[in-house]
Amino acid sequence: MKTLLLLAIACFGKGHGSWNHKTSQMFVVSKATVLFRSAARFELIIASSNGIKGTINLTNRTFSFSIDMNSFDGFNNALQKEHFRKIYI
Repeated sequence: MKTLLLLAIACFGKGHGSWNHKTSQMFVVSKATVLFRSAARFELIIASSNGIKGTINLTNRTFSFSIDMNSFDGFNNALQKEHFRKIYI
């Protein structure tokens, strides 16, 4: 979970994704990409998701986001995807 949070912050911080202006100090993220990477001892696991939605409030310097965890794709095999959904989430 911490990895996903850090990657989302990196995504917001670099300005990737689609930004819709909501008010003078708030933005809505309607399209962005989140990457998951785990360098496990015996294998490298990489997946990504386009299922993130969020808001950034520049006045309060806060952000919130949600990710459809079933939207992650790109695993090496079906077993990795199953373990990701059962164990890591």
